[in-house]
Amino acid sequence: MRKSLLLFAAALIMASSTSLYAQKSASPEFEYREYTIKKGDTLWGISERELKDNFQWPLIWKANPGVKNPDRIYPGEKIKIPASALKQKEVAPVLTPEESQAQPPARPKAPEIEKITPVREEYVFSRSDILRAPFIVKEVPEAGVITAPVGQRELITNQDDVYISTKRPANAGEKFLIVSAGRIKHPVTGQELGFLVQPLGVLQVTELKNGLVRSTVIAAYHRIARGNVLLNYVEPESPATNEVRKPDVNGYVIAIQHERLLAAQSDLIFIDKGRDAGLRPGDILATIKGPDRNAVIQLIRVENSSSTAVILKSNTQVNPGDAVTGLKEE
Repeated sequence: MRKSLLLFAAALIMASSTSLYAQKSASPEFEYREYTIKKGDTLWGISERELKDNFQWPLIWKANPGVKNPDRIYPGEKIKIPASALKQKEVAPVLTPEESQAQPPARPKAPEIEKITPVREEYVFSRSDILRAPFIVKEVPEAGVITAPVGQRELITNQDDVYISTKRPANAGEKFLIVSAGRIKHPVTGQELGFLVQPLGVLQVTELKNGLVRSTVIAAYHRIARGNVLLNYVEPESPATNEVRKPDVNGYVIAIQHERLLAAQSDLIFIDKGRDAGLRPGDILATIKGPDRNAVIQLIRVENSSSTAVILKSNTQVNPGDAVTGLKEE
């Protein structure tokens, strides 16, 4: 009996030692420090600040498979900085007098590692600029609707929870663009053009339970309410500054944002030419009033038969019905 107890105690000690060893020898490759992206951050800069070496940015990129393009990280997103990449302070060993006088062994020369500098492109518009930009379409591709806010609040804003109804089964984590829409006509021809769509925000599905789809508003641009339409979310992409073109095209200004009758520098306007006329985001055009050019505009969003543009500079006011043409150098 005593022998059995001794064997049992020995087994417990060995198991405890084994467990402790397993904890101490756990691989650090799965440990990480969480970092929240701030405005103006780049992986290059984060690497320089956190790892003291900006050329170590590929280690951070590799640890974050969700970051598809290292040049496109956005404020508020969380990334992981692997513990194995964090700089550790070296502790000098304690040597005996004999060891301190001994000649240290020669260290082999470390192979030179090619340093890779990330490509840093400047983009014409930010992700938020494109998501907020209204646009004109012939038919609104409705994917769902906000049915009710969660709780008693009727005014829905950022980080509020809502219930939604979708035309197809939704998935947890899926995003939708919240919009309102109104009909619009051409100011010159009187033709029905379709709908002017105003983005109001973005929501993300958080829970699917008992036939209800619960979501959280993760970005709010304007007032959001029950009944607002949902569109399938498409991640925006802005052209780089070196992709800017000045195509030759002729059309008209068909509307101004917020249904205003005049626009000036920095305002958004809509023109009746789009992808079907060979236009694409970033293109630069001009508006004409009478015989003279009165504004230079740049396309921020392009649909099949219309485009949204921002006025870069204007000599006089821009109005619906003004002509649009290619930017001819003077």
